[in-house]
Amino acid sequence: MADTSETVKLLVDPQGTDCADPTYATILQHLARVKSSVEIHMFVWRSDQIGNEVAHALLAAAERGVRFHIKKDMTAIMFERNEMNGKSLFNKAIPWYQSLHHKLIRLGFPNTYVEDDNSSTLGDRLMDHANGKFEWPSDTHTKYFIFDDKTMLTGSINIEDRHRRYFDYMVALESPDLIARFRERQTGAVPIDRERSIEFVTNRRHTDGRDVFEIKPIVLDLISSASESIYVEMAYLGDPDITAALIHAARCGIAVTLFMSRAANIGNDLNYAVMNEIMHKSPTRIVLSETMIHAKLFLFDNRIACFGSANASIFCMQKAVELNLLIQNETAFLSELRDLIARRLATGQEVSDVAELRDYRSWLASLEWLHQKLVSRA
Repeated sequence: MADTSETVKLLVDPQGTDCADPTYATILQHLARVKSSVEIHMFVWRSDQIGNEVAHALLAAAERGVRFHIKKDMTAIMFERNEMNGKSLFNKAIPWYQSLHHKLIRLGFPNTYVEDDNSSTLGDRLMDHANGKFEWPSDTHTKYFIFDDKTMLTGSINIEDRHRRYFDYMVALESPDLIARFRERQTGAVPIDRERSIEFVTNRRHTDGRDVFEIKPIVLDLISSASESIYVEMAYLGDPDITAALIHAARCGIAVTLFMSRAANIGNDLNYAVMNEIMHKSPTRIVLSETMIHAKLFLFDNRIACFGSANASIFCMQKAVELNLLIQNETAFLSELRDLIARRLATGQEVSDVAELRDYRSWLASLEWLHQKLVSRA
């Protein structure tokens, strides 16, 4: 298998642990020089500073004659309008019953409100632009950018300011061949090739109603086949099969490390319930981060990485359209990834006693799990 270091690049500040600022800078650079086409599939696109900067740069590209295709998830409107400044970049109307549902769900969200003067003006101009095409899918948690079918950025970063304070992962793929491969994998035209150095693993929905969920089986297989170590850096937990597999691996002598937020923005009680179960039933090492972890990363035996948009939650593993990368080989990329992991872990605090994980509301954890289960297709 060929070395991937020439075609895949980790978007990270070399002086620290941040991936958001390098990602946003890279997006803006590509939008400034793109010549023919832009495709963006995004979950949250908030009308805040970075949301408007990206929109302005995309509008400028469209005015130069660049055609753009936006796939903007409707599900994420709940987060855009219930958190932070409460503003979506695209002021897309939703049915009254969905709006009521969002207001009810807001009662369970922490108060993160910030006031600003941003509006949906740029979003409206983009939606009306002659060079634009929009799709409004739901339950598509995927995040990627494609410029001129030559460069692809993908991972777990949404377009919103608060990701500058999160731990995430984004990569740039500089290869038209890889983008062609992504197109084939996105439609299911070709099967997964587990021998490839870089492969796309997808949860996808076909027009004939078939749902294909590839990510969970791949993750479970990689957990079961790990021989030495498993590192998990994850925003949200909840899928019981993945929980059970990690417990089993740790009890079989695999060095399992779980790096989680001390206080996640949502789903925190369910996270703690799962961490409590894992640590109670196995010798898993759990490290808590004061920085919000929005990453969705598995690293197996320090040589196989599986990461992207999919959390280890029921929603992501059993319902949502997702995109993960499977990257293997002892490459410069994986070496840099391991270095970044080490720097992030050094900022956390290891849990020494399972009692530290019991300060959560069990009733709310149950409701969060039930909500994931009820919306699941599995």
